[in-house]
Amino acid sequence: SYSYIKECINKGLVRCLENSDLDAVHIGGIVGMLGTNNVVEDCINYGEVIGQGSRNEPERWGGTGGITGSMYTRSQIYRSSNFGYIHANQQVGGIVGYISGSSTTLVIDCVNGVGAVVGSENQNPHLGGIIGRSNNGQIINCSNYGSLSVVEGATHVGYINNSNSGAIYSNNVNYYEN
Repeated sequence: SYSYIKECINKGLVRCLENSDLDAVHIGGIVGMLGTNNVVEDCINYGEVIGQGSRNEPERWGGTGGITGSMYTRSQIYRSSNFGYIHANQQVGGIVGYISGSSTTLVIDCVNGVGAVVGSENQNPHLGGIIGRSNNGQIINCSNYGSLSVVEGATHVGYINNSNSGAIYSNNVNYYEN
């Protein structure tokens, strides 16, 4: 399938607390999940995004992000920004919570503005200013200005990305200072 989402703005609350009927939980300020071959361009999230997945069931891990919760093969995000507060227990990012794709999965020229990113899982929350967790993909020319914090005191936090398994990072900058 192919979707093209352009110039969307969210100013509302997006909240999803896991329900046992869901296969996975993907929560985003603009779109929950970008499957194969989707594009998001020039979108902005100002809204608060709150999500909670199931730590005990890895097959149900989704992501929570300011633009999209999760993205997959050949999906792309261009020139999009988050200014909202993002809070979830795991795989939390200012732009994308979780990426599992290929080298053609792209996040380019994106900004996590003043939006705070908060994780509440006490073991490996995978919390990042731009990307919470990435398995492949390319993250290029992105900037983080937002704060990061972990409620339970876990240590897996990265101002651009926390957990990386093969993603390519190029020309990304963190401007936030504690």
